[in-house]
Amino acid sequence: GIVGNDSGTGLTVTAYGQPANGTVEVGEDGSLTYTPNDGFTGTETFEYTVTDLAGQTDTATVTIVVSPPDGPVATPDEGRTPFQTPLVVAAPGALGNDTGTGIGVIGHTDPAHGTLTLGVDGTWTYTPEPGFSGVDSVTYTIADEVGQEAQSTITITVDPPEAPTATDDSYEADYDTPLVIDATELLDNDTGTEIVVVTTTPPTHGTVVIGDDGTITYTPAPGFTGTDTFTYTIVDGAGQEATATVTVTVAAPATTTTEATTTTTEATTTSELAAVVTSTSTTAPVATTEAPAPAVGDTTIVRTGSSVVRWVLPSVAMLVAGAAFVALSRRRRTA
Repeated sequence: GIVGNDSGTGLTVTAYGQPANGTVEVGEDGSLTYTPNDGFTGTETFEYTVTDLAGQTDTATVTIVVSPPDGPVATPDEGRTPFQTPLVVAAPGALGNDTGTGIGVIGHTDPAHGTLTLGVDGTWTYTPEPGFSGVDSVTYTIADEVGQEAQSTITITVDPPEAPTATDDSYEADYDTPLVIDATELLDNDTGTEIVVVTTTPPTHGTVVIGDDGTITYTPAPGFTGTDTFTYTIVDGAGQEATATVTVTVAAPATTTTEATTTTTEATTTSELAAVVTSTSTTAPVATTEAPAPAVGDTTIVRTGSSVVRWVLPSVAMLVAGAAFVALSRRRRTA
């Protein structure tokens, strides 16, 4: 005990004080029990008094050095989470692979691409910012019960979504008429997370414009008919892209048919025909013949002598065989 290095006959500890940073119990034989306060490290002292058999006393000082525990050790941690998904890690969390006496988390830095909450007991929650995929990290600090500190890192990997796919589309457009393609319709056969149309390539025979709402308007060149193409590119929430082709068939102009209406007015034509026929062998006149008028435009064959002459008579037809003739005609049209 504490009287082991003291001298005298029959020494006993008859009094002692209390240290500043703990408690002490001392037996008469000099045995000692010292209990430091929680977290205390350093040098502690108290005085005690011994008495010999003759009643003589003396006082001495006890010095106690309270050594700190081994310093804490913080070990790097890792986590992984799907795209746009918070990662929650329960206790002991970040402290699960750290060592030290009475350790707890006392602070951390902020991640570059999200938010992190880190509890004293090591629990932590990481929330990636919208659209982020990749690797993010923070530095955290732990301390033990006597205030010794250590630092390490938490590295979080945010997986990207599956890459988008864009599928070719076909549309028909009317002649000289813009074709408006709704974004939902265009993307209906494409896949991806939060995909939108970002760019297009110009067609050969027209123009393409992307509206603020993602609507695509294809306008054929004036007078163009046939097949035209353009490409469009989509991008997902993680910035991954895919491209597809749109084929537009522009119809020929419609054929306009105008029905013609013919009005026929029937007319009655009265012809009075007086014909004087002269024989080829005599100059004596023959009888006069009156005949009804043929239709307008009829062709009448008239024979004179041995020749046949084709006449188109507007109102009279006469055939006289083997004779010369003179025809006099007078027409009157009545509606």
